Formats: sequence, structure tokens, C-alpha cells
Amino acid sequence: MLQPKYIMYNFNWFDKRGTEGMPLVRILRTYLTNNVPELIPEIRIAISELFDQIHERHSVVKGG
Repeated sequence: MLQPKYIMYNFNWFDKRGTEGMPLVRILRTYLTNNVPELIPEIRIAISELFDQIHERHSVVKGG
């Protein structure tokens, strides 16, 4: 779910031993996995506020 290719605009690091970027990938995976419980409430609040702003900008349409 939180792989770089999905959350960083399709950017993908190599996932092989000996590849230069491997330590960074492991660190990010560890920190993201360990901090997901703390991140989710903050993300939910940010998304909720964004939807509220979008909703306020649009008028109610009466249709049938």
C-alpha cells in the first residue's frame, strides 16, 4: 500500500541487494510501517478538511 511506486508518482527504487538505493528503501519501509497508526488519523483529518473545502465551493444543485 505504501510502496514508493504508488505514493511517489510512479517513482520506483530498485529492490535488489547490492543496489545503491536499497538502504533507503528499507529505512522508508520500516518507518512507514511503524508509523502508520500515527499517520492515518492525521491523513483522515487532512482529507476531511479538503472535502469540506471542495464542498463549500460548490453550490447545491436541485435536480430531478
